Amino acid sequence: GLHYGHYPRRCGICKNYFLMTSARRQQYCNGIAPYEVRGKRLTCRKYAASVHRKELAAADPVIDLYNRRCAAIRVEKGRQTITPEFAKAAQTLAKEYKLRAKQDAAYAKKQYAVNMSRERLYAETDKRMK
Repeated sequence: GLHYGHYPRRCGICKNYFLMTSARRQQYCNGIAPYEVRGKRLTCRKYAASVHRKELAAADPVIDLYNRRCAAIRVEKGRQTITPEFAKAAQTLAKEYKLRAKQDAAYAKKQYAVNMSRERLYAETDKRMK
């Protein structure tokens, strides 16, 4: 491989060594990644693209709802209708809900949108701050 210009490199995802063949700065191998995306096994290169691609995040309803709620929290903090401490606590709670929704599909379908509503999120944040 070295004789023909293929340099060895270690894959950033699966940590296996591979010979770069398709690009000068190839970071990931063409082997199967140890992780799944939406229940599908992908190559390390496709997995890396799906993790770092913003288009997938925009199409994901869980992340879309999270981004909209955090934007609303930032606006209210800017208008000083909520305190900065309350805003930070609300964003932390929203992130917890998002991570739970990413791991539990049943929660994401039924309860996530209810918990992310403004009234519910602020009531739970108020409880946690006391």
